Amino acid sequence: MKKIIEETITDIQYISIDQYIEKIKDQTGKPLLKRTVKEWFEKGYIIGARIKENSNEIEIPNDTRAPYTRRNGKNNPYKSVVNGIKNNYEVTANLYGMTNDMFYISIIEPLIKQKLIKRIPVKDQTYVYYRPTPELLTSSENYIKQILKNLHLNLNVNVLCQHI
Repeated sequence: MKKIIEETITDIQYISIDQYIEKIKDQTGKPLLKRTVKEWFEKGYIIGARIKENSNEIEIPNDTRAPYTRRNGKNNPYKSVVNGIKNNYEVTANLYGMTNDMFYISIIEPLIKQKLIKRIPVKDQTYVYYRPTPELLTSSENYIKQILKNLHLNLNVNVLCQHI
């Protein structure tokens, strides 16, 4: 059983691909192919997944959710990330074609500052999970849309300034 102390996951259990497929089916209600999970692993879409020691088997942290592969971050990456997290999916830099640093600084950090998402590190690991805040879950849709629109406008201005 996982323990969360001060927003840090301290006890992590790993599961097999087959167990992950069953878990994701429960989350999404859709069947998932083993081949798809392996492709996600190869692309870096599954947070914390690794090759099990002394074998070629992939093992996945039990707390890891399905990646938000339905994203459309080209139009507004903030909206895409928030939709994914709000709907209980994982988001990663690789899903958006970014480095981890670029993803965190340009997308995640502004969303944390706006109190829409929170960062939950995993003790002794190099990865983190992002989860919705109570503010995201309880604020009006119009309020959230306005925040995301403003963030996107700021992102566009910053990108334009870099090219001048």
